[in-house]
Amino acid sequence: MSRTLSCALTLILITPVLLSGKLAHAKLIDNGDIESITGSTGTDSYTVQNRSVLNASNNAVTDFIIVQTHSVLNFNSSKALSTGLRNAVTIDGSTATIVDSTLSSAGATGLNVSRDSTATVGSTVTVSGGTITGVRAAGVNGLSSLTLNKTALTGTGATGVGLALFNGTAEATGSHIVGGLNGVQVFYDPAVSAPSTLTLNGTHVIGETGSAIVVEDFGTGLANADITVGNGSTLTGTNGTLLEVKSTAKAKLTEIGRAHV
Repeated sequence: MSRTLSCALTLILITPVLLSGKLAHAKLIDNGDIESITGSTGTDSYTVQNRSVLNASNNAVTDFIIVQTHSVLNFNSSKALSTGLRNAVTIDGSTATIVDSTLSSAGATGLNVSRDSTATVGSTVTVSGGTITGVRAAGVNGLSSLTLNKTALTGTGATGVGLALFNGTAEATGSHIVGGLNGVQVFYDPAVSAPSTLTLNGTHVIGETGSAIVVEDFGTGLANADITVGNGSTLTGTNGTLLEVKSTAKAKLTEIGRAHV
């Protein structure tokens, strides 16, 4: 395994562990408990686990949120603002519904949609409206799915990526996905064999200095993407490349309706 590949996979796999190391600084919602917060609740970080529920509404403001082990996040008209190298929201083997909200990470991922560590349970997240920002705005790994409706994803900085897929599934309707480097980047989850799936409906993907979509497997032959672009969607790569398939990666691109590819 090359050093580049090793470093990349290590980053993917240890990120939840690094976040878990911060649990002592987060309020714990555990063992089926239900907690509701609003704009009148003080700002805090939260770890929600073991079939528990966090409800946020009416301009609630939080630091980072971790939702794991079959738990639920309902996030409505609220903000998760994470500083440093923490994801704003991590959904791990759980579910979330996010409506008209702001998720922002200064140095990591705005929304991380993840499977559990045993690769048996994925996450399901639906986002309607709002904005998600981070060095990686959103990431989805194996067994997990992200549905976007009229949502803006912005990957910030010179290496920014709007949406990253690691054998995950994403569907975006009426949305904008922008990366400081690439709009969408497809890697792979070594524990999952199903391909990454991306469906764009009336959605605009922009790589501000790179490609609209990049599929990369670091020579392993494991990255495989099934991409459907339709219904008024557009792909824009400032480097002139709409779909860049690197090394031994594979990609299938299907254009339907009035897409502009």
